[in-house]
Amino acid sequence: MKTTVSRWMLCLSLTGALSSPLLAAVPADLQQALDATDYTRAFQLAESHNAAMGGDPDFDYAYGLAALRSGNTENAVFAFERVVVNNPYNRDARILLIEAYLALENSEAAKHEFAQLRRISSTDMRSDKIMSFADQMGIEALEAEANTHSMVVFSVGHDTNLNVGMDEDEGEIYGGYYGDKSEIEGNFAEVSAKFGYSKPISSGYVGFLKAAGKFRVYDDVEDTNVTSLAFTAGVAKSDGDRSYNYSASIKPLWTGGNHYRTLYQLDAGFSKNINEAVDFRLGAQWSYFDENDMVDDIIDGNLADRQRLLISAGISRKSVSVSHQVMAYAGTEWADDSEGKYNARDLYGISYRLTHISAASNSKTFAQIFYQRENHKAIDPEYAGFYFTGEKQKDDLAGVTLGHDRTVAADTILFARYSYQNNDSNIYEWDYKASPEDYERHLFQIGLRRQF
Repeated sequence: MKTTVSRWMLCLSLTGALSSPLLAAVPADLQQALDATDYTRAFQLAESHNAAMGGDPDFDYAYGLAALRSGNTENAVFAFERVVVNNPYNRDARILLIEAYLALENSEAAKHEFAQLRRISSTDMRSDKIMSFADQMGIEALEAEANTHSMVVFSVGHDTNLNVGMDEDEGEIYGGYYGDKSEIEGNFAEVSAKFGYSKPISSGYVGFLKAAGKFRVYDDVEDTNVTSLAFTAGVAKSDGDRSYNYSASIKPLWTGGNHYRTLYQLDAGFSKNINEAVDFRLGAQWSYFDENDMVDDIIDGNLADRQRLLISAGISRKSVSVSHQVMAYAGTEWADDSEGKYNARDLYGISYRLTHISAASNSKTFAQIFYQRENHKAIDPEYAGFYFTGEKQKDDLAGVTLGHDRTVAADTILFARYSYQNNDSNIYEWDYKASPEDYERHLFQIGLRRQF
């Protein structure tokens, strides 16, 4: 049995191995000055490095930011122009280029870059900064425009333990597909699609609709294909440096062609820009898991319909090309008493994500580690003697995900993913099981993503 310490050591070593080369894209002294928002010194340092590093898109972005914030606007234009020539899809650089042109009162150039931004942007164009640009340039129609975006993904991969669900839309399988968590290995092919629509409705609120679907088929493993759908509706509001969003979702899931569950969710979120580099977020989520009778057939009637309530908080910090994000959450899950069953638990978790965006190679690389503790409890005294042995029943779940995205053509991204998950448990949940719920899973995936 792997210990929690050993699993964390593995996750941290993998993350450290990836992060070392990521942080060397911009000279350390320049990066430190930017992080400290000492833009005058940052510009001086950028000038000193320009002869040797000018033309590298990552350096040019840092140079442009230092120049713009220190009042050297013409230098900023020159630097950001070099970035977007090398990477036309660098949205952040183009936004700052618009800001620089407007500061120079070059409205025609700003309008040209604004048109390019609207063409390449797959996200909402109604942020406060972009709306202020539109106001300065006399673009009044933006407020009432609807925004749509869609994405299609094709991928293949290998799964060393498909008998457990790693993600919500894979089922979060209790007891596995075959009543245990024995390792079942297989290759898979997957196709997924997403669609989004948003439109202003009133008083600064934007309504949005989202739809997503995924189908994964495994070779030579019967009854394990996964089909998931998700439909979401909600509203969002941006108010200066603060934003709010509220949504409702329904997510049906099928495994092996049989209806596994339907998940109902309500979400509320709040975020605040502490400064240009730091964001703070709070969230609340209520979920209802409506399990199908098929689940009872697979795992001998031990899984109840249940509800979950989670509270989350996080902070993110973005520098020129590197961002850090820490998220933590806590919550509880309880079974439907009418089911007469005992599945209930408290959950606590934390994750850290490091992302590096390279303008030079039109790519994004990230590493994420997470840890989750599940403390299980009985809600039906009838099962207390069977379910508990006197020892605290728990699962310690830890994992790491590494990923790389590279833009290979207009709106087309090649991506690769590796995920590792390890669960350390002392639960003997059903008497016919021969071992606790310990398991490992490795997932490898590569594919193409096309945005529209």
